[in-house]
Amino acid sequence: MDLPYIYLQMNHKLAIRLRTGICCLLFLFVFSCSDSTPPDPYGAIPSQAQMDWQQTEYYMFVHFGPNTFTDKEWGDGKENPKVFNPTALDCKQWAATAKAAGMKAIIITAKHHDG
Repeated sequence: MDLPYIYLQMNHKLAIRLRTGICCLLFLFVFSCSDSTPPDPYGAIPSQAQMDWQQTEYYMFVHFGPNTFTDKEWGDGKENPKVFNPTALDCKQWAATAKAAGMKAIIITAKHHDG
């Protein structure tokens, strides 16, 4: 085989690959441009109020219970109920802190696994 024949044969293979690649890309492009319908909802659909609440995203989360006064991270519910006696509670300070931080709501867990 002489050099020009091999060169032409290689160019022919390259041209076939290039045409095949272009056809594949056009095929993908055509089918990716078609409109698709969204899937039907499944299960419970959140109300607008629930969606609005979910979108707020930035809340103050407060655990306030017996462990607040026992210096324990995890309670077991065996603490004496008399230990929970919030005499100097300042909820307005909590609200002011949340507002200053840009929070829109406060979630208070008053009873959890610690009783």
